[in-house]
Amino acid sequence: MFKFKRLLFSLTFRINITMFVLLGILGWGFAKTASYLLVSISNAHQCFSMSSVVTQSIDEHLLRIENSIKASALTSQTKYLTESNSRTFCDSVRSIVGVDSVYINIHRDEQPRVEKGLRQVWETGTSIWTEPHKDNSGNIVVTYLTPLQNISGKTYAVLCADMTLGWLDELAEKERTTERTVISVRSKDNIFIYHPEKDKMLHPADSADMAVTEESFYEEPLKKAFWNSNSTTTETVSEHTGWRIHCMIPARDHNYLSMIIL
Repeated sequence: MFKFKRLLFSLTFRINITMFVLLGILGWGFAKTASYLLVSISNAHQCFSMSSVVTQSIDEHLLRIENSIKASALTSQTKYLTESNSRTFCDSVRSIVGVDSVYINIHRDEQPRVEKGLRQVWETGTSIWTEPHKDNSGNIVVTYLTPLQNISGKTYAVLCADMTLGWLDELAEKERTTERTVISVRSKDNIFIYHPEKDKMLHPADSADMAVTEESFYEEPLKKAFWNSNSTTTETVSEHTGWRIHCMIPARDHNYLSMIIL
């Protein structure tokens, strides 16, 4: 009888220990999963905050340039500008607006780097930003094109303003929250306008650059968020230019929460 009770006690003890271990494992797994989701969501909000600030700053900067150049272009309605008589005008616009170079295009086929954009401006009379390209000095630039029109509204030339992209580097560095956070900007044609790895500039982005998986937890027409075990990424789209601002935070780069849990 005594042996039976001791055996029963031993069996009950082992069952209790096993249950305790199982509950501990389940509890740890639940806490790990919950913490992972919390970190991902927190990082996503942080990414959205960064990309939203960058997007707004980009739009404000570009809009200021556009308005200044369009205002300058209006003067061409009272003075017919040509490539020969416009040097003083272009130099004045460049110094006021703060772009790198300003010039006038009279002939549609003389600027092959921006030929597609020029053709669109000549045909539609609208103003556009071009895809990134290299200027005569080898600098990577985007060009703002706006029509020069006479009083009757007919386009007779295109005012072109080249802008280098160093200010995007300064803007991204200002907003980055950790050393490994990556902020990049792509044009409407998926070409890198800015990337911290300079060799990616002027190249199209691929899935590896974006680090996007199908594990999407937030998506709107102008906002997307994705996560995996390594990082959280978000993407916002500028309504003004169509440029895509992409932010990535490695999972372990979150603040105190990731330091404690992961």
